[in-house]
Order: sequence, then structure tokens, then C-alpha cells
Amino acid sequence: MKKKEETKNESIERMFENLEKIVTKMENDDNTLEENFELYKKGYDICKALNEKVDSVAKKFTEVEK
Repeated sequence: MKKKEETKNESIERMFENLEKIVTKMENDDNTLEENFELYKKGYDICKALNEKVDSVAKKFTEVEK
């Protein structure tokens, strides 16, 4: 699993790709509950980092518009 700091340094596009991969893996019926829980935590961490990135970009746009 990637460290949170590594996730924050990824591009927004790459983060969405990683989320898509996690969802695809979670939809697989072969996973154990523990595996799905780990995938969920990883996806949650990516979502948090992605939200921070999007907020940062939105803030930059707001500053430019002023």
C-alpha cells in the first residue's frame, strides 16, 4: 500500500485511475472481507488526498479570478 505522502504527490488523473482500479477489485467476488476492508481504506485515503488537491486547485482559480 502506498504511503499517504506518496498519494498526495500523484496527479489528480492518476488518483482517479487508482480509485477505478480499487473499485474494480472490490467488485470481484473472490476477495475476502479483510481484503475488501484494506481496499476500502486505501480508496478512502486516496479520496481524502484527492479532495485536498481539488480544493487547492479551486482556491487557486478563485485567487486568479480576483
